[in-house]
Amino acid sequence: MVSTTGSLWFPWTFHFDRFMDSKALLHFPKPPFRIDQSLATSPPPGPAVATYLEQIRAWRSAVLQFLNTIKLGAALDTHGLSTRAQLALATFLEINWPEEMSRYAVHCPYNISAFPARALERAGTPNLEDVMEVLRWRAAVVDYLGDIWDVMGDPFLDFNECGAIGQFLYPACAKNVCSFCLTEIATLLFARSYPGQMACAASKLPALGCGGERADRSREHLDGCAN
Repeated sequence: MVSTTGSLWFPWTFHFDRFMDSKALLHFPKPPFRIDQSLATSPPPGPAVATYLEQIRAWRSAVLQFLNTIKLGAALDTHGLSTRAQLALATFLEINWPEEMSRYAVHCPYNISAFPARALERAGTPNLEDVMEVLRWRAAVVDYLGDIWDVMGDPFLDFNECGAIGQFLYPACAKNVCSFCLTEIATLLFARSYPGQMACAASKLPALGCGGERADRSREHLDGCAN
Protein backbone atom coordinates (compact mmCIF):
# COMPACT_ATOMS: atom_id res chain seq x y z
CA MET A 1 0.00 0.00 0.00
CA VAL A 2 1.38 3.36 -0.97
CA SER A 3 1.25 6.40 1.22
CA THR A 4 0.69 10.08 0.64
CA THR A 5 4.12 11.01 1.95
CA GLY A 6 6.35 8.71 -0.07
CA SER A 7 8.10 7.23 2.95
CA LEU A 8 5.33 6.20 5.31
CA TRP A 9 4.16 2.59 5.36
CA PHE A 10 1.56 2.13 8.07
CA PRO A 11 2.09 -0.99 10.20
CA TRP A 12 -1.38 -2.50 9.91
CA THR A 13 -1.31 -4.18 13.32
CA PHE A 14 -5.00 -3.61 13.98
CA HIS A 15 -7.05 -6.54 12.68
CA PHE A 16 -10.80 -6.15 12.19
CA ASP A 17 -11.41 -9.91 12.22
CA ARG A 18 -10.50 -10.08 15.90
CA PHE A 19 -13.31 -7.74 16.85
CA MET A 20 -16.16 -7.85 14.34
CA ASP A 21 -17.51 -10.48 11.96
CA SER A 22 -18.67 -8.04 9.27
CA LYS A 23 -15.20 -6.56 8.89
CA ALA A 24 -15.63 -5.81 5.17
CA LEU A 25 -18.12 -3.06 6.02
CA LEU A 26 -15.43 -1.27 8.02
CA HIS A 27 -13.20 -0.74 4.98
CA PHE A 28 -13.84 2.31 2.81
CA PRO A 29 -15.53 1.14 -0.40
CA LYS A 30 -13.43 1.35 -3.55
CA PRO A 31 -14.98 3.46 -6.32
CA PRO A 32 -16.68 1.18 -8.88
CA PHE A 33 -15.57 3.53 -11.66
CA ARG A 34 -12.19 5.06 -12.40
CA ILE A 35 -11.46 8.53 -11.08
CA ASP A 36 -9.93 9.97 -14.22
CA GLN A 37 -10.48 12.54 -16.95
CA SER A 38 -13.26 10.49 -18.54
CA LEU A 39 -15.58 11.54 -15.71
CA ALA A 40 -15.96 14.96 -17.31
CA THR A 41 -17.09 13.63 -20.69
CA SER A 42 -18.53 10.23 -19.81
CA PRO A 43 -19.78 10.32 -16.22
CA PRO A 44 -20.93 7.05 -14.69
CA PRO A 45 -24.65 6.31 -14.91
CA GLY A 46 -26.91 7.51 -12.13
CA PRO A 47 -27.54 4.02 -10.69
CA ALA A 48 -23.78 3.43 -10.31
CA VAL A 49 -23.38 6.75 -8.49
CA ALA A 50 -26.40 6.00 -6.28
CA THR A 51 -25.10 2.54 -5.40
CA TYR A 52 -21.66 3.86 -4.49
CA LEU A 53 -23.09 6.64 -2.34
CA GLU A 54 -25.16 4.01 -0.53
CA GLN A 55 -22.02 1.95 0.05
CA ILE A 56 -20.31 5.02 1.49
CA ARG A 57 -23.26 5.64 3.82
CA ALA A 58 -23.23 2.01 4.93
CA TRP A 59 -19.50 2.20 5.59
CA ARG A 60 -19.80 5.36 7.68
CA SER A 61 -22.69 3.88 9.69
CA ALA A 62 -20.80 0.63 10.27
CA VAL A 63 -17.69 2.43 11.53
CA LEU A 64 -19.69 4.66 13.86
CA GLN A 65 -21.58 1.63 15.16
CA PHE A 66 -18.29 -0.17 15.70
CA LEU A 67 -16.94 2.76 17.70
CA ASN A 68 -20.15 3.10 19.71
CA THR A 69 -20.78 -0.55 20.57
CA ILE A 70 -17.46 -2.39 20.68
CA LYS A 71 -15.97 -1.98 24.15
CA LEU A 72 -12.61 -3.71 24.17
CA GLY A 73 -10.48 -1.24 26.08
CA ALA A 74 -6.86 -2.38 26.33
CA ALA A 75 -7.29 -4.89 23.52
CA LEU A 76 -7.91 -2.05 21.10
CA ASP A 77 -5.08 0.01 22.60
CA THR A 78 -2.67 -2.83 21.87
CA HIS A 79 -3.53 -2.57 18.18
CA GLY A 80 -3.27 1.22 17.94
CA LEU A 81 -6.95 2.10 18.21
CA SER A 82 -6.55 3.93 21.50
CA THR A 83 -9.26 6.00 23.12
CA ARG A 84 -7.97 9.18 21.52
CA ALA A 85 -7.66 7.42 18.13
CA GLN A 86 -11.28 6.27 18.41
CA LEU A 87 -12.33 9.83 19.27
CA ALA A 88 -10.36 11.24 16.33
CA LEU A 89 -11.96 8.79 13.89
CA ALA A 90 -15.45 9.53 15.23
CA THR A 91 -14.75 13.26 14.92
CA PHE A 92 -13.73 12.94 11.27
CA LEU A 93 -16.99 11.09 10.56
CA GLU A 94 -19.19 13.78 12.13
CA ILE A 95 -21.03 16.11 9.76
CA ASN A 96 -20.99 19.06 12.17
CA TRP A 97 -17.91 20.12 14.09
CA PRO A 98 -17.82 22.29 17.22
CA GLU A 99 -16.31 25.72 16.81
CA GLU A 100 -12.98 24.68 18.32
CA MET A 101 -12.52 21.86 15.81
CA SER A 102 -13.59 24.10 12.94
CA ARG A 103 -10.97 26.69 13.95
CA TYR A 104 -8.35 23.95 14.13
CA ALA A 105 -9.26 22.80 10.61
CA VAL A 106 -9.00 26.33 9.21
CA HIS A 107 -5.40 26.62 10.42
CA CYS A 108 -4.49 22.99 9.68
CA PRO A 109 -2.36 22.60 6.50
CA TYR A 110 -4.18 19.45 5.34
CA ASN A 111 -7.58 20.71 4.19
CA ILE A 112 -9.42 18.46 6.66
CA SER A 113 -13.16 18.92 7.15
CA ALA A 114 -16.21 17.29 8.66
CA PHE A 115 -17.82 14.50 6.65
CA PRO A 116 -19.79 15.95 3.68
CA ALA A 117 -23.40 16.11 4.85
CA ARG A 118 -24.86 16.14 1.35
CA ALA A 119 -23.55 12.66 0.69
CA LEU A 120 -25.86 11.36 3.41
CA GLU A 121 -29.00 12.76 1.75
CA ARG A 122 -31.03 10.19 -0.17
CA ALA A 123 -33.51 12.62 -1.72
CA GLY A 124 -33.04 13.88 -5.24
CA THR A 125 -30.89 12.72 -8.13
CA PRO A 126 -27.58 11.03 -7.26
CA ASN A 127 -24.81 13.55 -7.77
CA LEU A 128 -21.27 12.67 -8.87
CA GLU A 129 -20.02 15.81 -7.13
CA ASP A 130 -21.21 14.34 -3.82
CA VAL A 131 -18.98 11.34 -4.50
CA MET A 132 -16.04 13.61 -5.29
CA GLU A 133 -16.58 15.58 -2.08
CA VAL A 134 -16.41 12.37 -0.05
CA LEU A 135 -13.25 11.31 -1.88
CA ARG A 136 -11.71 14.74 -1.23
CA TRP A 137 -12.69 14.45 2.45
CA ARG A 138 -11.11 10.99 2.65
CA ALA A 139 -7.93 12.07 0.85
CA ALA A 140 -7.45 15.00 3.23
CA VAL A 141 -7.79 12.72 6.27
CA VAL A 142 -5.30 10.25 4.79
CA ASP A 143 -2.90 13.11 4.08
CA TYR A 144 -3.31 14.34 7.66
CA LEU A 145 -2.64 10.89 9.11
CA GLY A 146 0.45 10.54 6.96
CA ASP A 147 2.18 13.50 8.64
CA ILE A 148 0.58 14.37 11.96
CA TRP A 149 2.57 11.78 13.94
CA ASP A 150 5.94 13.11 12.71
CA VAL A 151 6.45 16.05 15.06
CA MET A 152 8.75 17.10 17.85
CA GLY A 153 7.39 16.14 21.26
CA ASP A 154 4.16 14.27 21.95
CA PRO A 155 2.06 14.08 18.78
CA PHE A 156 -1.72 14.48 18.72
CA LEU A 157 -1.79 10.93 17.28
CA ASP A 158 1.21 8.62 17.16
CA PHE A 159 2.34 6.40 14.29
CA ASN A 160 0.39 3.32 15.37
CA GLU A 161 -2.75 5.33 16.07
CA CYS A 162 -2.60 6.90 12.62
CA GLY A 163 -2.15 3.45 11.14
CA ALA A 164 -5.14 2.04 13.00
CA ILE A 165 -7.38 4.92 11.89
CA GLY A 166 -6.05 4.74 8.37
CA GLN A 167 -7.07 1.13 7.92
CA PHE A 168 -10.73 2.18 8.02
CA LEU A 169 -10.05 4.54 5.11
CA TYR A 170 -8.76 1.99 2.62
CA PRO A 171 -10.64 -0.66 0.65
CA ALA A 172 -10.26 -4.26 1.78
CA CYS A 173 -8.00 -4.92 -1.21
CA ALA A 174 -5.94 -1.76 -1.50
CA LYS A 175 -2.55 -2.89 -2.83
CA ASN A 176 -0.91 -0.67 -5.43
CA VAL A 177 -3.49 2.09 -5.37
CA CYS A 178 -3.04 5.83 -5.10
CA SER A 179 -3.64 6.92 -1.52
CA PHE A 180 -5.59 9.96 -2.64
CA CYS A 181 -7.86 8.80 -5.47
CA LEU A 182 -7.72 5.00 -4.98
CA THR A 183 -6.76 4.53 -8.64
CA GLU A 184 -4.41 1.68 -9.53
CA ILE A 185 -0.77 2.69 -9.84
CA ALA A 186 0.20 2.94 -13.50
CA THR A 187 3.51 1.07 -13.65
CA LEU A 188 4.43 -1.16 -10.75
CA LEU A 189 7.99 -1.86 -11.92
CA PHE A 190 8.67 1.86 -12.23
CA ALA A 191 6.96 2.47 -8.89
CA ARG A 192 9.19 -0.04 -7.10
CA SER A 193 12.32 1.42 -8.68
CA TYR A 194 11.44 5.08 -8.12
CA PRO A 195 8.92 5.28 -5.26
CA GLY A 196 9.34 9.03 -4.87
CA GLN A 197 8.13 9.52 -8.43
CA MET A 198 5.16 7.14 -8.29
CA ALA A 199 2.13 8.42 -10.15
CA CYS A 200 -1.38 7.12 -10.37
CA ALA A 201 -2.77 6.13 -13.74
CA ALA A 202 -5.26 8.98 -13.97
CA SER A 203 -3.88 12.12 -12.40
CA LYS A 204 -1.53 14.73 -13.79
CA LEU A 205 -0.13 14.95 -10.26
CA PRO A 206 2.00 12.25 -8.63
CA ALA A 207 0.47 10.12 -5.92
CA LEU A 208 3.51 10.51 -3.67
CA GLY A 209 5.27 13.69 -2.66
CA CYS A 210 2.87 15.73 -4.77
CA GLY A 211 3.98 19.31 -4.46
CA GLY A 212 5.68 19.34 -1.07
CA GLU A 213 3.72 20.92 1.77
CA ARG A 214 0.83 22.47 -0.16
CA ALA A 215 -2.26 22.73 2.01
CA ASP A 216 -4.49 21.63 -0.86
CA ARG A 217 -2.43 18.76 -2.30
CA SER A 218 -5.04 16.03 -1.68
CA ARG A 219 -7.89 18.11 -3.15
CA GLU A 220 -5.74 19.21 -6.09
CA HIS A 221 -4.75 15.63 -6.77
CA LEU A 222 -8.35 14.43 -6.97
CA ASP A 223 -9.41 17.39 -9.07
CA GLY A 224 -6.44 16.69 -11.35
CA CYS A 225 -7.66 13.15 -11.80
CA ALA A 226 -11.18 14.17 -12.77
CA ASN A 227 -10.32 17.08 -15.08
